[in-house]
This record gives sequence, structure tokens and C-alpha cells, in this order.
Amino acid sequence: MERSELVDYAGAELITGISRATLASMVNRRQIPHVRLGPRMVRFDPRDLRAWIDSRRVPERSRVA
Repeated sequence: MERSELVDYAGAELITGISRATLASMVNRRQIPHVRLGPRMVRFDPRDLRAWIDSRRVPERSRVA
């Protein structure tokens, strides 16, 4: 993984649709995949975010005729 592939909170907001404040809270609770490059520097791998979103997809209910 190259550093140029990582995104900051603004990029993660665009990918997930989740606000920065909520992302920061999720990072602190380790609820979303992230990379900590320093005490206050957090980055996200877009591939990990998309996989995380896909893993939370709720299947459609089958319709009963």
C-alpha cells in the first residue's frame, strides 16, 4: 500500500457518507478500519472502507407471493 492511496477524513467522508465527527468517534472506538500514522494523524484505505461497507450490507427480504 502506497501512502498516496490513503485518504484523510475528508476523503473518508466522501466514500462513506459519514460525517467527520462520527468517523472520529468510530476511529476512537476502533469500529472502522483506519491507519494511524501518528498520535493525531489518521488515514483510511479506500479499499478497506468499501469492503467495510460491503460487509454491512443487509440482504433484501424475499417477497412472499
